[in-house]
Amino acid sequence: MREIVIGICDDLPQVVEELSGIICRNLESRCCEYQIKKFHDGEELLKVIHELDVVFLDIEMPKMDGIEVGKIIQERKVACKIIMATARVDRFKEAFRINAFRFITKPFDNAEIEMVLDDISKEMIGFDTVELYLNRIPYHIHQKDIMYIKAYESYVGVQVKNREMMRKDVSLVKMLALLDERLFYRADRKYVVNLRAIDMYDHGVIKLGDLEIKLPRVKKKEFEKIYEEFLFTYS
Repeated sequence: MREIVIGICDDLPQVVEELSGIICRNLESRCCEYQIKKFHDGEELLKVIHELDVVFLDIEMPKMDGIEVGKIIQERKVACKIIMATARVDRFKEAFRINAFRFITKPFDNAEIEMVLDDISKEMIGFDTVELYLNRIPYHIHQKDIMYIKAYESYVGVQVKNREMMRKDVSLVKMLALLDERLFYRADRKYVVNLRAIDMYDHGVIKLGDLEIKLPRVKKKEFEKIYEEFLFTYS
């Protein structure tokens, strides 16, 4: 998984340092690549919000409170996930208006933050990009938007959500090596499928939109185990 860029915004420097320490210890234990950026007011945060994947945002700040900052993030259609932090549980209701991803309470609880980071890591699956081509023009496509890959003689066709089929001049084996192994499964000699894109699985047949892939008998049990574990972990 690519490096996660996390922002922490609180008007109290000691709170920023405390939360940063908890997050660092947790992510280091998972061997995750990450970067933490620290802010002490909303205006400072908003200048670089497009650089962040996640922001831990204090609700109660003097210049511009977290709810107001969250509304601006939402208006700008930034993909950054907002984690609201407050000692006042009564203000959580306000955070629903800005589609906050999760909530944490003050004083901080290690187990609560660990659960939030678990949820973030699940959401981040497939956010790495891969270079694909359409009409010889290169595009960097998020892996989560790839539905399936089909092998041809000297290249692979890549069906991306809401796009024409794209391509890459590599073998299926080499293409698979570029992808997040948690998200993709080689169904047979011709196809690799995005596990999250599967519409239905029934008795050895994978359905993705209009495409049906019948698994080889020897792969059926292996796929069912992997798919069940994927749904349990990432759904």
